[in-house]
Amino acid sequence: MDNQIPTTEDTIVFTTQEKESLRHILVAHMHMHPIKTWSWRMLFSVKSFALSVLGLVALCSGVSYASQSTLPGDLLYPVKVEVAENVQGALKFSDDDKLAWESEKLDRRLAEEDALLGNALDNADEQEQQSEKQKNNEEQKSQDEQIQDNQSDDQALQDEADAVGKEQEQEINNETNVEF
Repeated sequence: MDNQIPTTEDTIVFTTQEKESLRHILVAHMHMHPIKTWSWRMLFSVKSFALSVLGLVALCSGVSYASQSTLPGDLLYPVKVEVAENVQGALKFSDDDKLAWESEKLDRRLAEEDALLGNALDNADEQEQQSEKQKNNEEQKSQDEQIQDNQSDDQALQDEADAVGKEQEQEINNETNVEF
């Protein structure tokens, strides 16, 4: 059965002249419509890459800006010292600018030291105030206990004085009753 249906290979045969003619038509079409070196997909990739680079630059700038007010021991302090300041220093081209930048970095380190010492002194003052407050609270409790003890002593003395007064009153009453 396969032999009964003719295939296209068997039925279509081009002559040499037809082959040359088709080749010339194909080459002319290729010259009129060359293959593009970029496509819309490539443009989309370029946009994605550009947006990614822009996002990365924005992120790095934000982190660098946030690190400017950090002190030693903070999470972003290495970013400030190792990255941001090195980049700023690299952007100084003249010797005067480089000298001014080094002076500014020294001023920054001194300001950081002052801030750290200020924080340490503030912490020491705060601890001293807390211990003073605790001491005052303990003294107040002690004084309250003394007042309560004195009040109980005063009450006991008052009760004793009342008892003595009643005894004396009763004796006086007994003496007055005896005289009549």
